[in-house]
Amino acid sequence: MNKIAIVTGSTRPGRLNLSVAQWVLERAQQRGDAEYEIVDIQDFNLPVLDEPFPAAYQNYQQEHTKAWAAKLEEFDGYIFITGEYNHSVQPALANALSYVNLELNNKPPASWATARPWRPRDRAPARDALRTAGRPRAEDRAVLPVH
Repeated sequence: MNKIAIVTGSTRPGRLNLSVAQWVLERAQQRGDAEYEIVDIQDFNLPVLDEPFPAAYQNYQQEHTKAWAAKLEEFDGYIFITGEYNHSVQPALANALSYVNLELNNKPPASWATARPWRPRDRAPARDALRTAGRPRAEDRAVLPVH
């Protein structure tokens, strides 16, 4: 059975992200077609990218990077829970994705955006960040309105 990570995209105090991830998990588990697990990037305490080598080399020097990469390697696909931050992807998610490369290759990503009704572009930055070499197209159809 496939194993899918539901990855939080924010580490901000008071974030909606984790409760949205829990909501997605509860609904996904009803499908019965895969195993789902929340992966909270806050648990990895990733500083601003501090690896001396590009992620494609997988020559990780920092223990936090090794733990993050090993966790992502466990999964067959990903659902990134995200929103918009200053017309771009959330900084914590962008930073977390900068640490890894091959761990995500050929594993389908999807993004689930928390969006204000008047800001439908919220999902586009995450989709674009996930459209890198070796990754299937990131679907961006799921938007959860928040008020």
